[in-house]
Amino acid sequence: MLKRIRTGVVISILSVFLFLVCAAIYLITTLRGAELFVRWVVPHYIQAEKFNYQQIKGNLREGIEVAAIECSNLVYFPKDNSLRIQKISIGGLQWDLNKIKILVENARISLPSSDPIILSGYFQDQTMQAHIFSKWLSIEEMMGLFHNGLGKGLQGDITQIDLKI
Repeated sequence: MLKRIRTGVVISILSVFLFLVCAAIYLITTLRGAELFVRWVVPHYIQAEKFNYQQIKGNLREGIEVAAIECSNLVYFPKDNSLRIQKISIGGLQWDLNKIKILVENARISLPSSDPIILSGYFQDQTMQAHIFSKWLSIEEMMGLFHNGLGKGLQGDITQIDLKI
């Protein structure tokens, strides 16, 4: 009788372990796993009032591509802001963050007192290259991004920004 109970417990534990392994493989190698990642994990890190996307391709093992992303009222920017990204691709997700590749195409950050900030670029091999453009930015609004009081009291505008990093 005791031997049967032990065998039942071992089989139950192995069954649960096998189920968890199969579920992990399914989530890592399918589009559904990528969708769940983007829907549940990404909004936690973006910290926006609203987060939507139109299309997603790929999987977590080979890389994902998310198109038509819209976020509003990100906590790091002044109120009434929005972020729109035409497409973002993330690759190299083989559990080594040193090999991650991120490509951002046509991101647009809209702030209440400035012209939109246009951004595109990539991050690969721990190197970033970006192109940032805006016709006009409010210095007061930009200094509000720094919570340590940096630039407190600065006023004015910056025009015709075309930065390549």
